Amino acid sequence: MRGMDADRLKSRPVSAGLDPAAAGAVARLAAEVSVPAGREFVREGDCSPYEMLAIGEGTAEVTRGGRHVAELGPGDVGGEVGVVEKRTRDATVTATRRCSW
Repeated sequence: MRGMDADRLKSRPVSAGLDPAAAGAVARLAAEVSVPAGREFVREGDCSPYEMLAIGEGTAEVTRGGRHVAELGPGDVGGEVGVVEKRTRDATVTATRRCSW
């Protein structure tokens, strides 16, 4: 399912500051997803510069070269570096508790 409600999108901290036009544009491209605990949703070295996840619920771990780099939680974004810079992923992001938008 593609697209989501712009008002729902704006209810999330990561996108709360968007003006109505920007929220509508992002909402048309966004999809609500759920990632179970233990699943990678960004893999270091992958070439997938068109996807990122803004976490609404849950937690995730960021690793680089197998080493812990950061923890992510509600309001945080994972995978944005590959999208913004259009390059291979420089870290792996794995859900530690079910993550959803």
